[in-house]
Amino acid sequence: MRRKNCVNGCGALDELQYEGVAIDQCQQCKGIWLDTSELTEIIQTKKQSWPEATIEKVLATCGGSGVPEKERRRSLPCPLCGDNLPAVNYQGNSGVIVNTCANNHGVWLDAGELSKIQIYMENRHRVGKTFTDKHQQLLNDAEIGDKLRHTESRLERVKEWRQASRKVSGYRDTRRDGFGSIFDFFDF
Repeated sequence: MRRKNCVNGCGALDELQYEGVAIDQCQQCKGIWLDTSELTEIIQTKKQSWPEATIEKVLATCGGSGVPEKERRRSLPCPLCGDNLPAVNYQGNSGVIVNTCANNHGVWLDAGELSKIQIYMENRHRVGKTFTDKHQQLLNDAEIGDKLRHTESRLERVKEWRQASRKVSGYRDTRRDGFGSIFDFFDF
């Protein structure tokens, strides 16, 4: 397999291990080439962690759609096929602009973009999980509410049945001041 070159013309890319995935990085500009599916593997691995301040800083800069004009004008060759790598906004609204090969060979990330993508995706997952957890809690609450309404309905039917059976049997409630006959203790 031939060695890949940096899309910025810095020279050969060095193969490194990152989160258990072989990636190609330029030691000069710190850009990274990821072959098809390597970015997905890295995102799913989640070994890397960052300080909270870094996460907040990255998330504050993420977001927004579209691709800036200067990124669209950039001409970068794919390290495998040589075709131009068009700039795209990762996930359509992350604000992280990456360059992808139209022939599905991979993606070029400028220095720092891999960390931004990982933080963005982990936060997106966490927000999605929080939403899912809250949705599940609402469903559970609704289910409990349904069970409670069902129980209340059954209690009402029991009370109605008891009242009806008392009328039929001639039962008289002779209790005064909370006291009645000894049989009232067994009246459920």
